[in-house]
Amino acid sequence: LRQGRADALRGQSRKARPAFRRRGGRGRQGRVLPVAPMAGPKEQPLPPDVMGRDDAVEVLRAFVVDGGLSIAFQRAFEEPDMWGLMLVDIARHAARAYSRESEYTEDEALARIVEMFEAEIARPTD
Repeated sequence: LRQGRADALRGQSRKARPAFRRRGGRGRQGRVLPVAPMAGPKEQPLPPDVMGRDDAVEVLRAFVVDGGLSIAFQRAFEEPDMWGLMLVDIARHAARAYSRESEYTEDEALARIVEMFEAEIARPTD
C-alpha cells in the first residue's frame, strides 16, 4: 500500500506517514487517495479534551464519499490489539447515537454493528 503525505499537513516527519485508502461497496477495489491540504466539507469538531494538547495524536479520519468509505489513518499504537479497543469504543459511541436519534435501542444498534463487523471480517467486500 502506497503511503500518503499527511505528515506534511500535520507538520510531522516523513517517518510517521499514515496509510490512505478508499473502500467502496461490494466488489469495488480499494485504492490510494491523495490528501488535500484543506479540511473535509463536513468535518467534525475536535473533542474538548484534546484542544490545546501537544500530546494528542489524530489516528483516524473517515468520510463517506459516493456511498463508500474513504479513510486516512496512522498506526499510532505499539500493539495491534489497541485498534480492537478503539473500534469497540467507536461502536459503543455509534450505538448510543442511534439510540438517541432513531428507533433502535443501544443494544439493538450495537448488535447490528457487531453483526456487520463479523460479516465483514469473514467476507471482506474490498
